[in-house]
Amino acid sequence: MKTGFVGRRGLYELLEVTDPIRDVIMKGPTIGAIRTLARNGLFTTLEEFGFDLVAHGETPFEEIDRVAGSE
Repeated sequence: MKTGFVGRRGLYELLEVTDPIRDVIMKGPTIGAIRTLARNGLFTTLEEFGFDLVAHGETPFEEIDRVAGSE
């Protein structure tokens, strides 16, 4: 039985722990503080990465919404 997808793409979210982020983590972080610092760098959320795939015709919007949709 052949099931599944061909050419499936992964969605990735990677946070590089820079010195400013490390400092916040060491001081007892809040998600808001880390998110603010991350957004000042090159951090891309799962949704943003997914929307880029949609914009380039690599996946349908419904799949991104299903996998990485807003809480």
